[in-house]
Amino acid sequence: MADILDVWLAQTRIGQLTLLPGDRTFFVFEEGYLNDPNRPVLSQSFFTGSGGLIPETRTYKTKLPPFFSNLIHTANSLK
Repeated sequence: MADILDVWLAQTRIGQLTLLPGDRTFFVFEEGYLNDPNRPVLSQSFFTGSGGLIPETRTYKTKLPPFFSNLIHTANSLK
């Protein structure tokens, strides 16, 4: 069984963050987001040096992908 969290940027659904058994997580972009030439930028970390979007993501064990981990860390430090 996987736990899934939808990721939104304003009114745009960007993708899904999924927690798998064994404390593995990964992020997947929505097809509509990938195909939208006017999509909002979630993070520069998802782009190549030449400006192309990197649609493939890797699985992380016991932590979130770096962008989401840093986002949560920052939010917690503001409390």
